Amino acid sequence: MERGHRVAVRQLGHSFSATARICRPNDWFKLLRFAFGLCLLLVILTGCSTLAPLPPADLSVSGWTIKRGQAVWKFGEEAPEVVGDLVVSVRAEGEMFAQFSKAPLTVAV
Repeated sequence: MERGHRVAVRQLGHSFSATARICRPNDWFKLLRFAFGLCLLLVILTGCSTLAPLPPADLSVSGWTIKRGQAVWKFGEEAPEVVGDLVVSVRAEGEMFAQFSKAPLTVAV
């Protein structure tokens, strides 16, 4: 077992002494590894459940202006083009809904 070292400190007119333990690099590594593990555990346990999912948009309510059409989506310069259906809906209050889908799956909402 490592012995502590006696340290005297004088600050702002108060003096006290304490036993200080010199930390070795291995101790810092263990502390850092523990802190990283704790942060990782917190992210895993709460990361996906912090925000509630958005409620589905009800476009049947009056006030929505709905535009439907065909669109071409290209993911990058060399990526192939994806052709699908585009639905864009806007309300006077500033709400907006956009959906790009390609049968049989929805690509973006």
